[in-house]
Amino acid sequence: MKIKPMLLAILLLGCFPIHAERPSDTQGAADRAVDLAGVQRRFELISRFEGLALKVHSDGRGAEIGYGHELLAGERYPQGISERQAYVLYLVDVARAEAAVRRLAPQANQNQFDALVDFTYEMGTGALARLLSHGWARVPAELPRWRCINHRPVAGLEIRRRREVELFVAPVKMERK
Repeated sequence: MKIKPMLLAILLLGCFPIHAERPSDTQGAADRAVDLAGVQRRFELISRFEGLALKVHSDGRGAEIGYGHELLAGERYPQGISERQAYVLYLVDVARAEAAVRRLAPQANQNQFDALVDFTYEMGTGALARLLSHGWARVPAELPRWRCINHRPVAGLEIRRRREVELFVAPVKMERK
């Protein structure tokens, strides 16, 4: 039986908890659940740069729809999608990015986590692994290098990378309970 991509996304949604455990302090040693404010902050960051496209379009690297969802083999939306469907695709894609950052950068504090999730959401897990291969201390210097499409600098990517660096190096503000 063949499952349509949208149905698969809805079924998988239950497999990706929004309140995932991850390091939160500046050393990455203590675990706590990610609060809804963090989830909302990542959505605002990603959606601001990706924008919302309810019809399939090309971003210079391939076909996309929704909040920068790259179409997979066999995935088609000839009639477009609703904003709700775009958000479901976003949730599945961001869960993949979050899992990759948790696996490859467990030492990340909350701001570093958010910056790397944004980077991974757009560039992919392979790009995250290459970014991190230069060493943790080099991440702020390496992020701006990821600003090209087809070997040409793109102003929007330069701005996005600058924002990721700012977030990555920003101290974590601890909330009082």
